[in-house]
Amino acid sequence: MMGDRGIAGKWNHYEQSVRVPLVLYDPRLPVDQRGRVLEHLVNSIDIAPTIVQYAGLEVPAVHQGRSLVPLGNGDPVVPWREDIYCEHVVRSYPNWRMVRDERFKYAVYYENESYECLYDLKEDPEEFVNLATNPKFATTLATLRERLEAYCREFPERKSASAPNGG
Repeated sequence: MMGDRGIAGKWNHYEQSVRVPLVLYDPRLPVDQRGRVLEHLVNSIDIAPTIVQYAGLEVPAVHQGRSLVPLGNGDPVVPWREDIYCEHVVRSYPNWRMVRDERFKYAVYYENESYECLYDLKEDPEEFVNLATNPKFATTLATLRERLEAYCREFPERKSASAPNGG
């Protein structure tokens, strides 16, 4: 966010904030396997298991992410994730949670009064049209709400003793 939407920083759910390019380089790959651009949904939690696997070690079960080594090697990886979960939990800024699949993004700012956002990233890649109140997208909204709730159950918010108000 370099002034996009009149804001800076990475404190929001927009693609400029959450979609960050990731480059893997493995000099051991054959030349014809290098320079590929993949569109798989990956997350920062995938970096640790990737490094562990590149080191030749077994990825511990406690890692939440998935190793990207098979993707980098061009190995068939089935199934890969269909969506990703992101959250922003810092008491200095509005907190939000988000689930994004290949086409849609659903985000909710959940403190005080809840504010929901639903974007069709294919038709509106700039995320200017919030579809959360559009009846045509009620099924999509319900599906992504359920998916977000599943992620929240899987990854409950931790409370920090050092943070104000116990959060």
